[in-house]
Amino acid sequence: MNIQYTQENMEDNIKNFVNSINSQQKFISMLKPAFGNCNIETKELTLKFHVDEWMLNPQNALHGGITTAIFDTTFGYLTHYFSENRFVTTITLTTNYLKPIWLDDNIEVTGRIVSLGKNIVNLIGEIKIPKRNVVAGTATASFMILQNKYYK
Repeated sequence: MNIQYTQENMEDNIKNFVNSINSQQKFISMLKPAFGNCNIETKELTLKFHVDEWMLNPQNALHGGITTAIFDTTFGYLTHYFSENRFVTTITLTTNYLKPIWLDDNIEVTGRIVSLGKNIVNLIGEIKIPKRNVVAGTATASFMILQNKYYK
């Protein structure tokens, strides 16, 4: 293994990856993910997001596709780290919408690896709205670890 799996390494690696992706002019950078926290022992990552107007649906709540993209981003960053910085791809992603998320809400998305195989990673996650103290959504996903490494 090339990566030293420690709490400090995980924090540094994911922060650098978030900054690298956010510096690009691509969809994920528009979401503006921010590092929240991580835990090497439980294989968890929390990213923070702010709901901007462009993310809303016609009912002025966070669009379901953006909600799923936020889960996908969080799960992808976490899987990426535990795959020794290999490219990863989503196989399945199921999102459960429990409460509306409104304009200017700050949300925390936590993903946790429940099964880490050589090629397949299974995850669960939830979106919390801290100011309302509610879980607004949950998700499950499977990712595939690809052979190519990400270099930036």
